[in-house]
Amino acid sequence: MNVVLPEGMLLRSSLLMYGLPLSLLLGGALLGASLGGTGAARDGLALLGALAGLFAGFGLGRWMARNTTRQAIVQSIVVH
Repeated sequence: MNVVLPEGMLLRSSLLMYGLPLSLLLGGALLGASLGGTGAARDGLALLGALAGLFAGFGLGRWMARNTTRQAIVQSIVVH
């Protein structure tokens, strides 16, 4: 069995599923930390921002993957 992927699909899918949530996690943490004052309030807002960014990244990635028209093609090849 061979799995045939369109050009660049593996890289694009990896960036979508790993890079997007990670980027939004870091962005949310920075945004939350910048909104907070000092000490525990700042850390708490950074944590909430990071979690919100992470979940938003996974949700957005899932939505974008669902709307992608390219699919992997699975071929069965019998070898004697």
